[in-house]
Amino acid sequence: MRMARAGLRCEMISPPTSEDAPKRFKVWRAQRTRWIKGYLQTWLVLMRAPRKAMRQIGFIPFLSMQLSLGGAIIAPILYAPCFVLLLLIVLVPQWTVPYLGLVLLFAAWITNLLADLCAPGAMTWRRLVAAFTRPIYWSLHSLAAYCAIWELAKAPFFWAKTPHQPRTVEETETCSTGSSASAWPSPSSPLAYSHMGNSAPSASLISDPTNGHGG
Repeated sequence: MRMARAGLRCEMISPPTSEDAPKRFKVWRAQRTRWIKGYLQTWLVLMRAPRKAMRQIGFIPFLSMQLSLGGAIIAPILYAPCFVLLLLIVLVPQWTVPYLGLVLLFAAWITNLLADLCAPGAMTWRRLVAAFTRPIYWSLHSLAAYCAIWELAKAPFFWAKTPHQPRTVEETETCSTGSSASAWPSPSSPLAYSHMGNSAPSASLISDPTNGHGG
């Protein structure tokens, strides 16, 4: 967003990343909490002066930001309540949904199901289970969203660290959204700083991402 406000552009690179996706719920929740907290903080900073931000990046990019970044905030907050509402509609005979609502709900679920099934990769039974239970997975994002809101209010400068290395780190290193969370392997770990030239990261770089240049 800062690059856009400065008149610069960023693009996606084609090479894929090689890190493993989280395999444990604790790690997954910490990761999603950090992501959503970042979305919240970025949106709040941009909206401190919305007119200025719109002048700097343009009306269409500003609207796109509201839809993409705002959607990444609102959607996980509403996943669980919507799932609970759907269960109540199914379980309580007195609760009904208009026909158009059912059509939209069914269309959304089918669209996401087809996206899951058409994505590259082996078609295993685990993948099928994941595809058909996707609404439950979405609902878990609400927990991360509520944790993100709480953290932003109580510890705005804390960012939970999660492993970005092979799963052996995730299986051996602790990870949480508390103040003791750490993604760096312990000094005795054979994977410690394996991607940092075998040198520990500078404390100043961790505490000040701008490396003393501000902004």
